[in-house]
Amino acid sequence: MTRTNNSHPREQIVALGTGGYTRAITSMMGEIGNLLCEIAVWNDAINRLPEPAADENPNVTKRRKDLSDSVEKATRRVNELNAFHTEVTKYRTIPELRVIGSVLHSSPIKVSVQPFGYTEDWGFI
Repeated sequence: MTRTNNSHPREQIVALGTGGYTRAITSMMGEIGNLLCEIAVWNDAINRLPEPAADENPNVTKRRKDLSDSVEKATRRVNELNAFHTEVTKYRTIPELRVIGSVLHSSPIKVSVQPFGYTEDWGFI
């Protein structure tokens, strides 16, 4: 297929089809849910640790810091995923909004192309 003049219809390339888009959104929501559960568990663990004191056990201090770092990292990840989810669901809902280009040329598929014997399948978008 080669688009040789403007009267040929354009073959649009969509970043994610309907199924892929749905799976991506579902995966994002699942990951956010998992992270929120982990944050709740880590916060509970922090609350069960003894209150900080001047002569506190260094192991408890390290554990508290490790848990706090995990909560902070997961919270940042949740915020990033929420922002990405909002952008995708707001601006990329329908396939026409996910078009990344159109095919200008695609060569016929060839099998066992020498010298390596791989399949040749390419297009210029």
